[in-house]
Amino acid sequence: MPPPDMPLDHKASPSVAFKTPPKKKRQASGSSSLALDLGSDHTAVDFSLAVTRKGSPPPGEEKHADQPYHGSVGASVQSLQVLYLPASPSDGQLVPCKSTAKRKLHDLLKNPIAFVPATEAVMDTVEPVPKRRRLDEAMQSRLDALKNVPRELARQDLRPAGIENHNGVVCYRGTVWQILMNTPVVVNWIKQHVPDPQLCKQLRDTKPNKSIRNGRRAKKTTDEEKPCVKCALRDLANAYWPPGGARRNQRSIDAMTQRLDRVMNRHNCTGCVEDDMYDDNSYSNQHDARDFMTDVILALRGTGAREIKEHEAIFGMERVLSKECPRCGRQENDWTPDIHWSLTVDIRTPAKGLDLEKYLANIFRVSKPATRCKTCNTDISHEYEDLIIAGPELLLVVLTRFVADRTGLNQRKINDRVPVKMKLDLSKYCKNVELREPGTLKYTLVGLSQHAGRLNGGHYESRITSSHGTYHITDENVTPIRLKQLLEPVDGSFVPYILAYTRDKD
Repeated sequence: MPPPDMPLDHKASPSVAFKTPPKKKRQASGSSSLALDLGSDHTAVDFSLAVTRKGSPPPGEEKHADQPYHGSVGASVQSLQVLYLPASPSDGQLVPCKSTAKRKLHDLLKNPIAFVPATEAVMDTVEPVPKRRRLDEAMQSRLDALKNVPRELARQDLRPAGIENHNGVVCYRGTVWQILMNTPVVVNWIKQHVPDPQLCKQLRDTKPNKSIRNGRRAKKTTDEEKPCVKCALRDLANAYWPPGGARRNQRSIDAMTQRLDRVMNRHNCTGCVEDDMYDDNSYSNQHDARDFMTDVILALRGTGAREIKEHEAIFGMERVLSKECPRCGRQENDWTPDIHWSLTVDIRTPAKGLDLEKYLANIFRVSKPATRCKTCNTDISHEYEDLIIAGPELLLVVLTRFVADRTGLNQRKINDRVPVKMKLDLSKYCKNVELREPGTLKYTLVGLSQHAGRLNGGHYESRITSSHGTYHITDENVTPIRLKQLLEPVDGSFVPYILAYTRDKD
């Protein structure tokens, strides 16, 4: 660094020389200054930056008319003085800099901004804003994912068809296929599926050696060997609702149903006997329709980003936990949404014989350990609200009919009657306040699965609504019924188990 009295080399490139300001005694005002000279072959510019903590000018200098000083705002606020230039190298008088940037800074400092350190309470309010924005964008993207999927069936001239119970114990599967085949958005979505030669594996009819199957457990099918469930369900949809004006063939429906059952067996689903998963007659017992429905939904998920988004928009309900302090109003939010494929309703809590909407109120309340509010130091209730971020197109409501004690040994079936309405409004359970208007998230009953019998046996039936009316379906038998009979038992033994609702148009 050259000494202060060394002349600048005007022939060299622009250089920088630092002039050390004269030392001043430490004053109570606590002011400090720093001077910087920039020299070049044409001009020499001196910059002076002063930081004043208490708003008073440095000792020995007069306050310039255009030189503002601002008082302190809080303990951590300082006022910045705009940069000044000496009128001449020998003149100590300071005049404001005329550059555009410094003039804007000069105008800004006339109205100083008070900096308030962020507290934890402030951050709790500010931090989730980007997360809420991302959730809103995700909800809108779910709606856009299905914008090309029609909400009405193309074949309005056909009524629901029966599905054969080809071995006598797969009625729990037939009722699942009936619900899916009579949900328009599912039918139209699965018909748009285009098989991928690399991802969509087809079902092979070859069977392993019978002695190997009878002698030991069959090897589980790997993901690479599993046939495509979407392709099999699309074939059933084309047979159930033939495209164009083609005639429906019941034999084709039965053949595609058996093929679809075999495809699901390769996915090790509910009711699949691993020793005979390649055998069409391997079903030995009846199983839970709710468990099989979940297996089918997960098998339809796909691998691509677009497929996953469409799948979640049809079957998945996104919910987040939220809790509010009753004293200060501080909210605790878990902004990581959980995806639910169905709503499980406890028909004994808080009491039996209530309306379905009263049971739903319990679903959207979750009990967790009580916490202490970080703002007002008050104990917060352990009740969380499990609110809806985005609703599915197909809403499955499962009534708890099969229960067990804590040991799991004593199991029984609950045959309580539950009044179910044709319309279901979940708007008041939305996280977004703007979506809590009545009718924003409304559903209409499209069908149900009902069960008769005991825990380890019985029979499943379906009741379906369509543009042609309401139908009672038992395996391959289809009987028209009145609308008020939709939720009433046929002979006093059948009780609703799975309720299927489709989302109304906005």
